[in-house]
Amino acid sequence: MINKKRISHTNHVSGTRKLGMSALGALMLGLPYVVAADGRNLVDNARLPSDVKLTCTADIKPWFLSGAVSASGKVNPADSLDPIFANFKDNSLCDFYRWGAQMFLWLTSEVEGRHVFNTSPTFYNLSVESHKNREFLQGRGPMVLTTRKSKVDAEIELGQAGNNDVLISQQQSLVYYGLHANDVFALFTTKYKNTQLKQCQQKYQQCASEIVGECKKAFNACKSAEFPNTQSQLDEVESFAMAYGYPIEYDQNALAMELKTSWVDAETVKDPSRYILSQAVVPVFDRSASQGPWIKKGNEEKTLAMVGMHVVGTVNSHPEMVWSTFEHVDNMPDNTYVYQSSSGDFKTLKFDSDNRDWTFLPNGARKPNNIVANAQVQTSEGGTIPLQITNQNNCAIGATNVVRVDPWGNQHGSKAGSDEVKNNTDLASINVSVLSQLASNDVRGNYIQTGGIWTAEGQIPAGGTDNSLRGSLNLANTTMETFYQLPNLGFNPKNCFGCHGSTSQDATGVSHIFDAMQPLPKLK
Repeated sequence: MINKKRISHTNHVSGTRKLGMSALGALMLGLPYVVAADGRNLVDNARLPSDVKLTCTADIKPWFLSGAVSASGKVNPADSLDPIFANFKDNSLCDFYRWGAQMFLWLTSEVEGRHVFNTSPTFYNLSVESHKNREFLQGRGPMVLTTRKSKVDAEIELGQAGNNDVLISQQQSLVYYGLHANDVFALFTTKYKNTQLKQCQQKYQQCASEIVGECKKAFNACKSAEFPNTQSQLDEVESFAMAYGYPIEYDQNALAMELKTSWVDAETVKDPSRYILSQAVVPVFDRSASQGPWIKKGNEEKTLAMVGMHVVGTVNSHPEMVWSTFEHVDNMPDNTYVYQSSSGDFKTLKFDSDNRDWTFLPNGARKPNNIVANAQVQTSEGGTIPLQITNQNNCAIGATNVVRVDPWGNQHGSKAGSDEVKNNTDLASINVSVLSQLASNDVRGNYIQTGGIWTAEGQIPAGGTDNSLRGSLNLANTTMETFYQLPNLGFNPKNCFGCHGSTSQDATGVSHIFDAMQPLPKLK
């Protein structure tokens, strides 16, 4: 069933693939950017090169529900069914970066005092993991986030992906992580597990072959699926949702989406008004032992400040999902990188930590040569021991100095004219384009898109070095993959697909939460 309210693809394409003259004219003629309350424009505030060549731009006015740019104004989601994504010959990196930029503004739009990514029925928070079972939870009240390997309700995941490393800010705040998924993801998951997966399990149990491997191979082929990435696949989810008793209230311009967010205690940042804020229940630890362990002593509701967001979602003919990532401009400085300027020259923007109250690096600090965790979160699968944080590498538990090693997700030290420098230029350009048009008091203007990655023709990549990968090939969110930026742990995943690649026939293998998610309960 097709939603008649869906935005016209034709109109959407014309609105997103061209930069309006109001913004482009200002940029080209050297007119002032939007100026923030502290006197800095949003572009300078983000330390972006204002003279970057405008290789990737957007007119953001049509993105706003009202048709006019306004501070914290509601933004429509990008049209993930836009035919340009399926046009493997003619689409560009910019088409995907533009998608990411609009999605971030939509997800962080305010809706009745909350944000879209934390507002049901559009989005669900994911429950605490218990024996690999997670539930879709309505986004009401304080965020209900997750704790790794624990049954205790309403805790926040502390360990980063991979080996449970803990990141602590310079102001001694733990970094907390949340997981979220939209209605299309939740309803597709429910449909799949209630129908296709059950049927495949029954066939496997009835398999009469004397060779166990043949039954297993047939089972794997039977359960193979991919997240909705075409109109027909979305229509199937819509029909199932109606029959299952859920109101069709999700915005169908967004296909299947899963998000990861990172947060610090808002009381520890210099100016909370510069951050997207949300209430959440967090674990409280006894920190009296500097060498640890810090042992959990209870839960506390706090106001948290967002420092990062992974925006992951399918687009037309891309079941591997587009992986875009965003960070707050005060997190940490960039390593030195090269970009192309509007005059055509290649310029170098050097590492600079001066004159900033960074969240993860001291003001004026030298660039760290190594980024190694000094703490990990520890607990048992069944929660039989208290949640605790232990020290690592014989260090006291505390802040780690962090730099964005590969700015824009491209190998640092890349030479002028290389593909990496072209990508640096595209990403700096889209950020300059968007920030130059946002209202000066829009809190979203304090966040930038630091990269994105996908495959050329929707292939499911086997890993982080797959030849089909496009975009930011060294992508890492420095608040989420902090300690995987350098190959100093004996394992360097290189980018998102280093952990989220899949060699199986099942395209849903790119998601680490899909297998653990339980179906939504039927409402009628």
